[in-house]
Amino acid sequence: MNVESKRSQQHTASPESKILLLDSGRFPLWFRLPAVAIGLLLYWVGTAVTINHYFGIQMGLGKSTINGSPLLGLIIIYGIGLPFLFVWFAQKRICFDPASKGLFVETRGFVRWHGTLKPLTDGCELHMHYISVFANGNWELSMIQYDGEFKFLTSFVYFKRDKNWLQSFRDALEEKTGLPVIVHEIGSSWRR
Repeated sequence: MNVESKRSQQHTASPESKILLLDSGRFPLWFRLPAVAIGLLLYWVGTAVTINHYFGIQMGLGKSTINGSPLLGLIIIYGIGLPFLFVWFAQKRICFDPASKGLFVETRGFVRWHGTLKPLTDGCELHMHYISVFANGNWELSMIQYDGEFKFLTSFVYFKRDKNWLQSFRDALEEKTGLPVIVHEIGSSWRR
């Protein structure tokens, strides 16, 4: 995909024109709090080791005999801690944009929402498939184009405790897009 077509998919639809189809919700609080605590602990350890090495100020870790570059260690520890902190903010919304006849997928980042337009003009049907990962799982939304080619649209995890969400999301998706939506059960083959 060239740069021009990627730019054309970046789309900022006005809030009035988007129709919310699914809000994944955020991770449960019992999961977010320990994850943020681990992330902050990693950031504190990285900062403490670096400050101890460069300035000789101890921040509760005691004397350390660390070999290697503390700056490189700081970057690595911050990189490991970043996903733990991101858990607090992570959320996804799937909206329908009637103006462009496409799905607008918004992902919440650290500072703001990021959105991407997924055009549906060349699609003949949508597929939803549950993919099991450990005890949880992700849902993948894809489109089969008229030429038979498979096109991945987005994946998401649904955290809310609504039992009928799948049927209501499927119905809303069919109604707004005008495309048939096929939901694949766990373990079934879905790619052609």
